[in-house]
Amino acid sequence: MRLVLASLALLATGCGGMKNPEQVNLPSDSAVRPDPPAQSIFVRASFDDDPGSYVGRFVPEGLPTAEIDENRAAQTRCSQFITTKEVRASGTFDETFNASTSVSGSLGIKPIGSVGGGFEGGNGVRVHYKLAKKLRAEVSDPAAFDQCCKKAPDQCSGTFIGEFLYGTGAVYKFAGQEAALKADGTYKKIDASVDFKDGFAWKRVSEFEDVYFAFRTQAANLGSSVAAGGPDDCAWASSVPTSLDGEYFVGMSMPVASEAQARDKAIDNAKRQVVKYLGEYITSAVQSTTNAIEGYLDDQEVVTHAAEGIASRVKAERWCAAETVDTPKGTMYVVKVLAFFPKAEEKEAARVVMQRMTEKLQAQGKLTAQDEATLEETGRKLEQ
Repeated sequence: MRLVLASLALLATGCGGMKNPEQVNLPSDSAVRPDPPAQSIFVRASFDDDPGSYVGRFVPEGLPTAEIDENRAAQTRCSQFITTKEVRASGTFDETFNASTSVSGSLGIKPIGSVGGGFEGGNGVRVHYKLAKKLRAEVSDPAAFDQCCKKAPDQCSGTFIGEFLYGTGAVYKFAGQEAALKADGTYKKIDASVDFKDGFAWKRVSEFEDVYFAFRTQAANLGSSVAAGGPDDCAWASSVPTSLDGEYFVGMSMPVASEAQARDKAIDNAKRQVVKYLGEYITSAVQSTTNAIEGYLDDQEVVTHAAEGIASRVKAERWCAAETVDTPKGTMYVVKVLAFFPKAEEKEAARVVMQRMTEKLQAQGKLTAQDEATLEETGRKLEQ
């Protein structure tokens, strides 16, 4: 294991005259806010190369998202029916993950959700990483597992740790708006640990190499987690259901001026998550880790164009009731949606994503001859 953490002294002092996140008032417009954390994915409390003992541990019922890390989950008698399977994975990703209050505090990170306008987005950190493999939970005996949980409900909760991600990358904390830093002259003082993405500044607080750095929670019982609740029951937003027939994604809007617009933004967010998922499927299916494929999915215009192409394949199944947020520009609305993407659509949807990637890159004038050859070769492999 090789893990490098930024010094706590550096985190305490910050970058020159850079503003602290709580000093930056973000506008109400959804286009200028950081992305909400990815569905049920959390930065680990401790990075290592063997998290097997944590797979299948149950997350206590009612535990707030901001308090979830692997150390808060418990192994019970019913955990014996959950085994592990290591699977190959690949791709380079740049996403916002959840981080517990404890993990955030150890890294000197304050919640993104405390930034301006009363918007509460939870504890979030940006993680840029190259994925190498995953350690997944598998229920070895579904009937015995179900019987165990029914006979001893205190031994099972609705959520358990279902997957760990392994790779190399870096963790960043929110450091302000790029425009604001340029305006007050801070921009020129920024050191090499600061990176910019989508109009925001992010300060690197840790780096990691060849370790399991994050985990994903999953629902222990799909039937109860999705079907039982009423329209305002949003337990699935923090415990994303699983299905043998496909993948569930939780889309979340940023605060916008109307509930209808918030619903559109939420499903758009879910579609973009599906595109990232298909990017991982493509690299795994063709046994490819080309920088070209990975880099395309860092381009928001490419991802958005690809998401439009697979829109009809992503089905909204459940909606949370709209939440209201008071901002300087008036009342705004935030909506969450549970969307489903069927496994049977993976191959065809992957072809559409490849086609859309090519179209957008050609329109941008960014498609090199080498990249075009890579896309064509990947397309041929998908046909096999």
